Amino acid sequence: MSRSDSCVSLDSEFDQFLLDLKPLVLRLAHKSAERQLCALWIRKLCDPGASGPGIMCRKNRNLYARLLLLMLRKGILEDPFTHRPEEGSLKTLPTYMVNTTLTASFSIYFDEPLGQSFTPSESQEPRSSVLNWASAELRDSMWSSTPVSLTHGYLELKTKVLEAKHQEETLRMQQKHDAEIQK
Repeated sequence: MSRSDSCVSLDSEFDQFLLDLKPLVLRLAHKSAERQLCALWIRKLCDPGASGPGIMCRKNRNLYARLLLLMLRKGILEDPFTHRPEEGSLKTLPTYMVNTTLTASFSIYFDEPLGQSFTPSESQEPRSSVLNWASAELRDSMWSSTPVSLTHGYLELKTKVLEAKHQEETLRMQQKHDAEIQK
């Protein structure tokens, strides 16, 4: 299978996940925190910049979508979907959540089949309409961007301080090592 065939196949699989997700999210209480989080995650998953252009990035995106689908089918919402998606690209899911080979379902979440197989011709609704639906869900959102941006800024500052302390410690150890060698 060529690279473009793999990408098309993964995109078709993702489109099916989106179609399966929509009714489950719509069953959640209107303007509830869970529904808002699901809409944020769906919008994040539909963002090409968040998933990346490669095959592995698409597989990772599909794993997130499949995990969200399985959680909603079970009626639970757990990490990573219990909080807003982080800025930037999607992080790889931990191995305890998913089997990264995509060939079997041996994780704590992927223990049941998703149902019917999907072919690209079966897609009834394009990804853009699902993205528009997720955006509409967030339009009158109760989420404020200020607390997240403040938290993000605080975390950036804290990270920089920790990095500076690490660099100081490394320099101190290097100086101590150099002094011992000169003796």
